[in-house]
Amino acid sequence: MELKELANLIVKLAGALVVVFSLVAYPNFVAMFYGMDMPPIPAFGYAFISAGIPLLIGLLLWLLPTLVTNRIVLDVKKDPNVTGQLGTEFVKGALIVLGCYLLFRSLSDLSYHLVVMSNKQSVVLGLYAIDAETWGSLAATGIELAIAMTLVLWAPQIVAKIRSFHLKGE
Repeated sequence: MELKELANLIVKLAGALVVVFSLVAYPNFVAMFYGMDMPPIPAFGYAFISAGIPLLIGLLLWLLPTLVTNRIVLDVKKDPNVTGQLGTEFVKGALIVLGCYLLFRSLSDLSYHLVVMSNKQSVVLGLYAIDAETWGSLAATGIELAIAMTLVLWAPQIVAKIRSFHLKGE
């Protein structure tokens, strides 16, 4: 099995895993939103937003793995000098894929927390009376979103910095 075939297989398996997790999570989201005394149509809609985005990303990874692997795996047969860069490209690609996963997960969590906050409409002195757990979850989602954006936007710089630390150690 060649490197590109192995990379395609790994990306397909990752996509299948994301699809399974999002399908398993969907009933939990429906029950959660439906239990908030929300009409059924918005409850199913919010649940689709929360579980549907990862489902679509997983389907894209499953059906089109070459979109990811063609950017990550370079063709060694065309350019034999590329072999030293393969590890760097894998790490860069892995950071970007991890960042995309965290980005979509945090956007899903953010939409959930905004719905929860909008349903807690007990206004006291013009402020929403939201419990500490919801604020903590919202803060964690914000941190997750910041980490995701950092990984997606600055993966090449992160890999270059890691590489410079390894080169200093040799």
